[in-house]
Parts: sequence; structure tokens; C-alpha cells
Amino acid sequence: MTTVVVLDMAHCGTTMLAGVLERLGVPMTQGGDRGFLEDAALAESLRNREAFEALVQERSGQTWGFKHNGVWRFAKWFGCLDNPVYLAIYKDPVSVTRRYHGDVEIGALYNILLKMDRSMAGIAASNLSVHWLSYLEAVRGPHLFAERIAEICGLSATEKQIHRAASHITLRGCLDG
Repeated sequence: MTTVVVLDMAHCGTTMLAGVLERLGVPMTQGGDRGFLEDAALAESLRNREAFEALVQERSGQTWGFKHNGVWRFAKWFGCLDNPVYLAIYKDPVSVTRRYHGDVEIGALYNILLKMDRSMAGIAASNLSVHWLSYLEAVRGPHLFAERIAEICGLSATEKQIHRAASHITLRGCLDG
């Protein structure tokens, strides 16, 4: 059994990645979806370590996953996870800026770069064994990307699951103005 943790990078495709994982058979919102494929029960459990460990214990023995804004801040709690797999996805900062601010002006780009830098530094400081993924690679080769995710996570995904996962990958905020 595996626990898949999607580590966040600001506006870089974590929801797309969580959707791919769902379609590959990894439940991402067992505690109810609080939006953007984020597990409501997990979000609540992050209020204290004991609650997080109790939730993990409750879900042990099965493959599951989660994403949460800034979840890398809780890396010191992750020792209780079953066979954890850590995934981080990134998108180029100009595309992120264009998607959320329209024109790419230097102030908005700078703010996006600061958010991305903070996330990357936090993930790096966590000393987790992270699989870094590219949003652009996902949209260029959705089927290969879905297969790669299944392989990284040790999932026995069927061709139908791979196809469903690949069809979830769409171009948003990357080269589309």
C-alpha cells in the first residue's frame, strides 16, 4: 500500500495531477472534497500532529493520496505514512503569471516567482525524496505522463485507467495566453 503526497507549487498543476491520480485508482478526497481535489478530513487533521497520525492510521493498509496548500511544511510528520511517494509538479512562471494576471508585467511575475521559490525551497528543505514533474511534459505527452505516474507510484493501472488519466490532462495557462 502506498500514500501519494502531491507537494504544491503555486498554480502549477497540482489539481491536474491529483485528477490523474484519482483516475489511476488513488483516492485523493476520502474525507470529502473541499475543492480542487483537496481532502477535507486531511486539511482538518493538519491542525495537530495527533489528529494527522490518527487519520493516517485509519487509512493505513490501502493506497490513498492527498494534496494540500503548503503541505511540505508538515514533512516532519510524514514518518507515519505507508510507503510514501512524493510528487511535485511545476509550470513555467510566465505561463502562471499570464493565467492569473493577464499581461505579464514585472511585478506580477516577480510575485509568482517568489511563491514558486518559497515552495521549491520548502520542498528542498524537507529532505523528502521527491519526483519532480513538468506540466509541459504532461500536456505534450498525456499518455506517457499517466504511464509514468502509475510507474512512479507502483500502481497496477489498466490501459483504460491510463487512458482516462491521460484524457484529464488539458492545456491550461501554458502557452494558451
